Amino acid sequence: MFEEEANDNLAAAIKAYQSVLATHDNQRKLAATALFRLGECYRKLGQTNEAVAQYQRLLRDFSDQTAFTQRSNKTSPRSAPLQLRPVARPLGPGPMRVNAA
Repeated sequence: MFEEEANDNLAAAIKAYQSVLATHDNQRKLAATALFRLGECYRKLGQTNEAVAQYQRLLRDFSDQTAFTQRSNKTSPRSAPLQLRPVARPLGPGPMRVNAA
């Protein structure tokens, strides 16, 4: 967070947050914090797709960390809050079906 806020070195902050996620995934609050901050770094860099991907992962994988999921909805670069929706994917031969993954 120091690299992100004090030094305004977003590339270094992104690497640090990715490292935290890789090594502390079992510590849910720490991992959720890193994931939210990672999304914020991408948002500050104007990398909207990457930011949204991080916020969506936060909502999907860390829904129990409500402080961060609420903030990710508020700071999403898109105009509407992020919502998890069923994904259409093939379930075998035949027509495409909707599967709530």
